[in-house]
Amino acid sequence: MSDGTVALVREYDYHVDWLTGNGTLTSTPKMTFDWRRITLEEKQAIIDSTDKAFAAMRAKNPPPSVEVQRATGNFVRPLTLVEAPDLPDFYPPLSQGHVFADRDNNLWILPATTTLAGNGLVWDVVNRKGEVFERVRLPEGRDIAGFGPGGVVYLKRAVGDRVVLERGRVGR
Repeated sequence: MSDGTVALVREYDYHVDWLTGNGTLTSTPKMTFDWRRITLEEKQAIIDSTDKAFAAMRAKNPPPSVEVQRATGNFVRPLTLVEAPDLPDFYPPLSQGHVFADRDNNLWILPATTTLAGNGLVWDVVNRKGEVFERVRLPEGRDIAGFGPGGVVYLKRAVGDRVVLERGRVGR
């Protein structure tokens, strides 16, 4: 945040911990989120696609022989996949790299699952109390590039082989 506070968005129950510059840690309540259950069929599909991806990776880049591993001291650990029932029961609420602080000390969080999705990304805007006080749908094909003060949002979009920057304002 602009005052040096670090916001830690917790996935397991969708809340925020705030760590100030002097080391004080405070937590806010859980925020509303559209939790989406992972079915056993979806879990098995995740396992199958992961196994297929690792098999392709091993085919392209086979591990070095045991002799080479011993000589270099770089040992390759065997890969063990879990069984489908061992995967979590719900999709995580966040996508990695999709939490930003704006210039007005709010957090912008892109939920990984939402029933509000459609044409354009829908961001949760969270205040320092840990409340989702606003949901903002970006125009289709846009993503956040940055922020200015007073609700200014800079968006980026691809146009051919270029990236175009657009300036907008959230009406508060």
